[in-house]
Amino acid sequence: MHKVDEMQAVYQNNSVDIACITETRLRDDVPTEVVNISGYVIHRGDRGGGVAVFVRQDPKPAQKSQDRLTAIETTNIECVWLLYRRPRMPRQLSHVAV
Repeated sequence: MHKVDEMQAVYQNNSVDIACITETRLRDDVPTEVVNISGYVIHRGDRGGGVAVFVRQDPKPAQKSQDRLTAIETTNIECVWLLYRRPRMPRQLSHVAV
């Protein structure tokens, strides 16, 4: 919680799209508003040491899609699963021949 300002400066100065953080030490009683970074959506996993994923929010929401896959998250492992897709992926990644 003490490094949110520093993290925001690093993310914005370096145009970070996705940042994955381990050992957040966040707990359920810490409100998300305390660790929000302007221009990013946070996905938290507060079990154990804690994990968090910050995903940049574009002004145009259709530019990227992100969905949290809670169905495959487990309480045995500290994890956050996201399905993330950029709108213009290389053809070999977006069109898989079966």
